[in-house]
Amino acid sequence: MKKLQVGDKVLAYLKGRGYVGYGIVTSEAVMVKNFEWTSGKKLLAEPLKQPNIANNL
Repeated sequence: MKKLQVGDKVLAYLKGRGYVGYGIVTSEAVMVKNFEWTSGKKLLAEPLKQPNIANNL
């Protein structure tokens, strides 16, 4: 992720499903504890499906 630069295009591919997502990098990589949506809301304040994402902050 740290190799990505602002403006790079990103594609998400799932075996058996094909391409399932597309995006453009808008900022440098940050740690999950510092990630904020453009609305200013923190990612860790969201109801996430991955319960261990906040481990080892």
